[in-house]
Amino acid sequence: MGDHHQQHLLLYGTVQGVNLRYAIKTEATRRRICGFVKNNVDGCVEVLVIGEDEELNDFISWILTNPGQSRIKGAKKIDRLGEEKFDDFRILY
Repeated sequence: MGDHHQQHLLLYGTVQGVNLRYAIKTEATRRRICGFVKNNVDGCVEVLVIGEDEELNDFISWILTNPGQSRIKGAKKIDRLGEEKFDDFRILY
């Protein structure tokens, strides 16, 4: 198993109220990717994923295919200080 890295994204568009968080959690669990997904008050969805680079890139590509009824118009990669520790993938409220 290779080194684990994290990628942190903000997703914009029609991303809340369309089962996007549930779809992301289900797929992350299937792929054994750790992290979280949550709705932000500004209308975007925040995603933090932890895993090997190749699997994270594949997973993010999957997210950008608009799972469920989402219509992602933009995604912004953000820097986050420190390393988050998760042993599963969860929806944060």
